[in-house]
Amino acid sequence: MIGCHSTRTNPYESAPPGIVAGWKLVRLPLSSGTHFLVLQGAFGRNTHNQSGIEYRWDFDVPYGTQVVAVEAGTVIAVTEPHQGGGCDPRFSEVPNSMMIKHPDGTVAQYTHIDSRVVVGQAVARGDVIAVTGKNGFICTPQLDFLVYRSDQTLYDSPHRESIPLRFEGLPREQRATEGLSATVP
Repeated sequence: MIGCHSTRTNPYESAPPGIVAGWKLVRLPLSSGTHFLVLQGAFGRNTHNQSGIEYRWDFDVPYGTQVVAVEAGTVIAVTEPHQGGGCDPRFSEVPNSMMIKHPDGTVAQYTHIDSRVVVGQAVARGDVIAVTGKNGFICTPQLDFLVYRSDQTLYDSPHRESIPLRFEGLPREQRATEGLSATVP
């Protein structure tokens, strides 16, 4: 460490193109034409460095922004405790979220949302599944997004494991890196 800045290398951002080419490719979880900022990316400097959920992204978008399925699948969980939200740690355990299982067994999780789907519902790639909402520990409007390796490696599992992703339409080998400002194609 030098002063307040870490000198550690971010394994997602520094991975060579040959490794990146093997990562799962998905569409962005926002409707076409939506402008966003990657507020925090994989292995982020604030909260995305916890074991098993390192490959997580915060897309900075206004509340009410449409959220879409990154690929086809079946909704396996919708959690909406409706206990509020704001920039206070007391809301850490009460964000609204949903999970969609894909045909390859991976599971996408969308957090800080208000769902537009129900458990058991089949969704197509690009379907509107939610809008962003002010719920959970959230200091700025955003969508928190990640994909787990399987339904056996979810957040509450002792073997939780998120996976690295490439996003269609992004520069630099389709990586969603911190500070990237873009519009969904």
